[in-house]
This record gives sequence, C-alpha cells and structure tokens, in this order.
Amino acid sequence: MPGLDAWNEQLLINDKSSVNGNTRFAQEYSKEIRDVISRYAVRLPRTLQRHLGPSELGHGCDAQLIGKMAGVSFGHSSGSALHDPWASLMGTWGHAGMEEALGWDAADPDPGKSDLENGKNPGRWFTERRVTPDPKAKQPHPGTADLYDAKYKLLGDYKFQSEGVRAKLKRNGPPPHYYWQMLLYALGYINEGFEVERVMLISMPRTASSMDDIYCWEHTITPEDWQGVQDLLKKTEIREQLAELVVKGELAWEDIPVTPSESDCQYCGFFNPRKAVDPKAWGCAGMELIRKS
Repeated sequence: MPGLDAWNEQLLINDKSSVNGNTRFAQEYSKEIRDVISRYAVRLPRTLQRHLGPSELGHGCDAQLIGKMAGVSFGHSSGSALHDPWASLMGTWGHAGMEEALGWDAADPDPGKSDLENGKNPGRWFTERRVTPDPKAKQPHPGTADLYDAKYKLLGDYKFQSEGVRAKLKRNGPPPHYYWQMLLYALGYINEGFEVERVMLISMPRTASSMDDIYCWEHTITPEDWQGVQDLLKKTEIREQLAELVVKGELAWEDIPVTPSESDCQYCGFFNPRKAVDPKAWGCAGMELIRKS
C-alpha cells in the first residue's frame, strides 16, 4: 500500500462523487486526519476509565456496567468496532466551549469595559464542577457536572445530539441513564451545600447550522426521585461486588444478564451484532437479540 507521499503528484481523480477527496493525495490525507482523531479519542480519560461516574451508573444493562467495572476486554483497543468517536468528540469540544461562554458570563464585570464586553450574570453559573453523589460509599462515584444555575437552583446537563436522537428526546423524554445522571449530579451539588430543585437536559443541535433549535427538557425533583437515586446507588454496590468476582475469575462475564436496548447497545463497547449468528464471536449481540425475538 503506497504511503501518502506516493500520491503527491497524482492528478485529479475522475470520480467526482468521492466524499473523501478530489485527488488520490487528498483521499489518503483524509485517512491520516481520521487516524489522528481516532488514536486521540482512544487515549482520552473517558475512554480508558474503569471507575464509572454518574454519566454511566444509570444504564440498565448489568453486563455493560459490570463489564466496564471489571475491565473486560476482547482485544479491541477502542471498544466496539462499530463505534465512531466523532460524535463523542464533538460533545467534548462543545462542552469546553460552553464552559468558556458561561464562565465569561459569570465573571465579575470589569468596570473599564462596556456591557458588550462584560458578561451579565456574575456568580450565576457554576460549570464543570467535580461533585460526588455518594461521598461516604466504599467506592464513591465522583463526576464532573456540566452546569449549576444558582438563579433557578437548577442542575443542567448539555448534550450535543443528532436530529434523530433529538426527535426521540422531544417525543419520549430522555433515556433513563440521562435522567439518573442528572439526579446523581444534583445530589452531588447538594452534598456541596447547594440547593437543587430541578434538572434540565439541554439538547444542542449538533448537525444544524444555527442555534434556533436548542431544546430543553425540564423536571422538578420529587421525593420519589431521591428514593430512586438511593436504590440505584445500592444496585451499583451489588454490581461492583459482581465485578470483583469477574476479576477473580469466579464469575464469567458471559453469564451476567443482558438488557438489550435499541437506543443504548450501539454505543456499548461490548456490542457485536455478529454474536447473534456466531456464538463464538466476541462480545454481546445486544439489540440484535430483540430483532430476532
């Protein structure tokens, strides 16, 4: 296979429908850029972590969570071969931009600057704060919460989503793991001495060309929510105990119950649809089990 330099003098290609470049050199160059991004995504802390935070504890599948806690691997360095890191990276970079924007708006105004140059809400926004919902647990689960709005006593979490995912959010509300994620972060803020009365999922139109369609899903926290959070934390302790058995070789990961989900399996590092037709294949058939039933 020729290296990139071999295509340096190539003429324009005849196939104008190519989506990766207008010359062979351009096509090969696009592969190099993609390779850099893919390798970068694999080494990010979120990809490598085994200790799970609030963003993952609410997933319904025991096999997925226990497998992550136990560090189960099938020799695939980036997890599921089907999972492209681009959407996740867009979210990471979008979060960094939101932190900068809200931090600017929350800063104390400079009297030497105009209203246009200064933010409008000093002390209102708290961004990217590390909080822990269960600080007294044997294995606490801290995480970095996107946003706390002191004006409305609101815990916010933003997602940078495709139109298909956003349509489901508008129709059905957030999936359970997003719901529990926000409540866990809210409890973490309460442990820090803040008041939290509601949660807000802020959906950003990742694939649109304007901000006009930002969509917010709001929920006022109830006593039943707090009971649900405590139940989830107890369930997490049980999952951690089972993960220890997997690590010790006293429990096979393949024997842990699977909870397939059309909206969740495709993002799971253990998902391999080939498993549905080949029992010897690595991983879990996931949502293919639903389609076959």
